[in-house]
Amino acid sequence: MAHKIPAIIISDHHLFADLITPVLGRMGVLVVHHSGFVKPGLAFLESHSVELVFIDQVMPTAERLGEDDFYDRTGIATNYEIVLETIAHIRKHYPVVKVIAVTEDREPARCARLIKAGAHGIVCKPCSLAECKSVIRRALYGISPAVPDALYQPLLDQLARPIPVLSQKDVQVLRFIQLGLTNKAIAQKVGVGLHTVRNRFVRICKKLGANGRIEAVTKATEYGFLDYYY
Repeated sequence: MAHKIPAIIISDHHLFADLITPVLGRMGVLVVHHSGFVKPGLAFLESHSVELVFIDQVMPTAERLGEDDFYDRTGIATNYEIVLETIAHIRKHYPVVKVIAVTEDREPARCARLIKAGAHGIVCKPCSLAECKSVIRRALYGISPAVPDALYQPLLDQLARPIPVLSQKDVQVLRFIQLGLTNKAIAQKVGVGLHTVRNRFVRICKKLGANGRIEAVTKATEYGFLDYYY
């Protein structure tokens, strides 16, 4: 019997996992575990032989509120940041494991952060099944970054640009702004002075190259520092 590549899927999209599993099987990839949350997925990885990990771009912060301190240490971690940390964690502790991120968008800046975190490839849900399979094959053969053809050049262009560095406090302020809070309300929530919040926002705008609240939130979201809200 030919060797099957053992893989796990970390995704809260159960329909996607159910549909992709038989496709992977025909490609010689055996899905041995599916987790809807990051923590149990990593627990399985610690105790089983796995060669390939699929992880959704956006994951719940924890199975139960306050349960997962490792990935929500400050109470302000975004779902996207958790996935970036998880990818980096897997690459550090399991260097031979291939990691493929699964995303619903094709924003080059967000995809660039996935690759810089350590993802070998990116599967875009809007792409065709044939292109998805092509990305998976390229990632397994060691071709990195393995991404859909339409994303390849924009991704390379984005990887050549520096990604802004925001602190956890910067992200916290941006999340409150995204939710529509005033500077005064943010100061009360964070427990600092109004002047401190204003100064921090000025520094955030300089880091992002933004003018004003709307552009700052938009750019921070494009880079994956904030989750999309609909």
